[in-house]
Amino acid sequence: MWLKSSLFLALSYLHYLHISSLFENDRFFSHLSPMEREMTFRTEAGFYYSYYKTIVRAPTFLDGWQALVNDTGMEYPNHINALQRFNVYPEVLLGGMFRIFRDTTERMGVSDYFRVCYGINRGKGLEPVQSCVGAGDESIFYLNAVF
Repeated sequence: MWLKSSLFLALSYLHYLHISSLFENDRFFSHLSPMEREMTFRTEAGFYYSYYKTIVRAPTFLDGWQALVNDTGMEYPNHINALQRFNVYPEVLLGGMFRIFRDTTERMGVSDYFRVCYGINRGKGLEPVQSCVGAGDESIFYLNAVF
């Protein structure tokens, strides 16, 4: 039994490495600005990522929860419960996990080990942008969980 479990975990990890490598090679995701990263999430991926971002960027988890329960962004001026209507519970869970991860690493003073930021020179006539990589970045955390 442990052999099958070990094999499954090893193959799952190799699959994760392969998919994340394909995504990086296709979009050059690690060298994009935060706005450009969000633009790479198309159609449904962007839709669900927006709910994850609502939880992550809210002042508290409960404020983010309330924003999803009383969502006016989809069918204005009507209020809808996005949790029930669109089944965004996985994004709520991931948003909560990121908040816990971020708060814990900041309290321990090790957040710099999980998020590395650097400037990227875009070339002639373009402003340089700052890009961050690592599990401490909200979009990277989301992608790692999805992959």
